[in-house]
Amino acid sequence: MAITVTHNAVSKGTNVWPADMRISLGEIAGPASYATNGFTADAPTDFEVEFAQISGAQVTSDAGYTATFNADYNKIVVYASAGTEVTAAVDLSGVNFTVVLFTSDTA
Repeated sequence: MAITVTHNAVSKGTNVWPADMRISLGEIAGPASYATNGFTADAPTDFEVEFAQISGAQVTSDAGYTATFNADYNKIVVYASAGTEVTAAVDLSGVNFTVVLFTSDTA
């Protein structure tokens, strides 16, 4: 699934963070059928960075779910409550996830 990038600091936010750190913002809709261990979010391609440049990420939702970005597998893992992952096949298509990606210029 593609992330719609609304702000990519690699090209727009130069010098707003320390020289080796950038922040980018994007949004992605959840899948119609959630897969255990997360749904694919092609952050490196969509944010135009390399995996090695990803320093961290923060993911929020508009429906009360918490989420994390697993850079090792390029997936967003969604939690229902208290660290319990959403079960497989749950329809999250009506949920928008906001991804804040922290990247470094040094790969």
